[in-house]
Order: sequence, then structure tokens, then C-alpha cells
Amino acid sequence: MKRVLTVDILRFVSAFMVVLFHSEYFCRDIVNIIPRYAVPVFFMISGFFMYESDTQRFKERLNRSLIKMIVITLVASFFFFLFYLPLYLRDGFPSLNAYVNFIVFNENPFAFHLWYLTAFLYVLMLFRVFVGTPLLKGIISYSPFLLLINLMLGELGFLFLDHSLPNYMLRNFLLEGLPCYSLGCLISINKEKLLMSGRMFSSALMTIVAFSLMEYYYIKHWGCVEMATATDLYFSSILFSVVILVWSIQPHSLNSFGEKVAEWGRKYTLDIYIFHVVFLVIIRSALKNHENVLSVYSSFFEPIVVFLCAWCFAIVWHWIKQRIPLLNKYL
Repeated sequence: MKRVLTVDILRFVSAFMVVLFHSEYFCRDIVNIIPRYAVPVFFMISGFFMYESDTQRFKERLNRSLIKMIVITLVASFFFFLFYLPLYLRDGFPSLNAYVNFIVFNENPFAFHLWYLTAFLYVLMLFRVFVGTPLLKGIISYSPFLLLINLMLGELGFLFLDHSLPNYMLRNFLLEGLPCYSLGCLISINKEKLLMSGRMFSSALMTIVAFSLMEYYYIKHWGCVEMATATDLYFSSILFSVVILVWSIQPHSLNSFGEKVAEWGRKYTLDIYIFHVVFLVIIRSALKNHENVLSVYSSFFEPIVVFLCAWCFAIVWHWIKQRIPLLNKYL
């Protein structure tokens, strides 16, 4: 499929939203309703671009992506193993149960955010197994309903459970990766029918913002903030993911700056996602003995500082990969 530059811009903005979600800052409880859309939209974008009605071409895309994701997952996991090795030597290595959760629920034992890589890898494996069979159509059509299970056990879990479930039981390939990737495929299949004007987008956006604030109010009113915020997904975040992707695939004219941002999104998004946690840890550790500075940093500056550091690192890392053919091919 031909590249859609506005979707690449969406990638770049979503990378910042991931950093925002993981950072500390004032009004975080309210604002963090918004960036919850970022990881679902990453899965949807992948499904949107990768899906092909031609079975052979779809197989080829899946094969290439599978190999690349296996390598990226192994390299990223090994990198964070080395990064946290001093802590492991002091406090002990991950338990056997952590590796079981890694295999079953995609909860990476070396870095919490790497679950996305393994979940995406599992989705690719599942699609590769069933591509070319009648079952694939059913998977694409019906797996998005798995998001309802995620939301009922996560955001609304307090209605059925005495305590929140561990995040990895909701944030995995089955209850988030697969349904969101399949939604991306459905958007790709129906892209000619999904027309959205600027006015429609503005109306939908305002509705979703109002709905998300209402969600936050009622969750807080019911006294279940701890349980509801333990999950990554809200109803509003899923709606927003779909709306913003559909709006992004509409025809848009971009100036030179927009094209440049699209290039950044295409080149650096995944590396920003993978490595931003390094800078979260390093900067917080460097400031831990300076409480006043850390307080100001955590209240106002952490998201933008971490994002800029991760972006600069991604630029350097991309430059290195471009000059080493093996790295450029697989990473």
C-alpha cells in the first residue's frame, strides 16, 4: 500500500503520547486519559498498512515483518537486560514466573513497555498461520469484540472483581494486540467507504473528549480510580484510536513541515518507543538527590525532555543502522 503521510505524522505524535503516558507531570490523572489511545493506534496502523487482499502479497508482508519483529524483540530485550544488569546482580534476576508471563501474556521480564513487541509478534504469527484460509476473515471480523472483554475486566472491572487484575492479563496480544490489529485491517478493507470531513472529525473529537471526561468523573465519583487506572484502555481511547486513524487516511494536503514530520514518524517512532524508558530511568536517577529540582522536573518538564532525548538517540541510531547493511535490513 502506498504510504499515507498523515498516518506517519500520527505515528510520531503517538510516540510522544507514549512518553507522556509513562511520565510524571501535574494533572497527570486527567490528562493521561488522552494518550491511552497511542498503543492501540500503533496496532491499527500496522494492520491498516500490512493487510492485502492478495493472499500471496499478504504472506510476503507477514514473513518480512515476522523476521524483523523477532530480531527487534530479541535485541531490545537483550539491551534492557544489560541496562538493568546491575540491579539484577544486586536484587536478583527475574523469577521463573516472570518468564511464564512473558510467554503467555507478553509481559517482558526486562522492560514493561516491551510487551508491545511480543504482542505484535504473536499477532503476526497468528495471521501468518491462518492467511489464505477461511478462518482469517472470521478472525479479522470478530476479534475486535475481544476489546469488550478487555474493557469489562479493566476499566469496569470494579463491577465484577474485588481488586484489579494484573496489567499483563489485559495488555497482551489476545485482548489488545489482536483486536486492534484486526480493526486496522477492517479499516483498510473499507477505506473507500470511510469518508470523514474536517467538520465530522471535529464533532467526533469533541464528543470523545467530553465522553472521556465523563468517564473520568464517574470513575472518580464511584471511588474506583485505582482499579480503573490500572488498565491501559478506556472506551474513549478505543473510539479515539479509530476516529483519528480514519481521519488520517483521508486526503490531506501537507506543507514541507508536515512532510518532514511524516518522515520523522516513519524513521524514528519505533526506536523512540523502545528507548524512551532508558531516559526516564537515567534522568530520574540523576536527579534523585536533588529533591527540589526533581519536583520541578517531574511536574513540568519530564515528558518533553525524555521525548527529545529519545528522539535524538533514535536519530543517531538510525544513522548507524543506515551504514551497517545487516542492521538496516533487520532493525
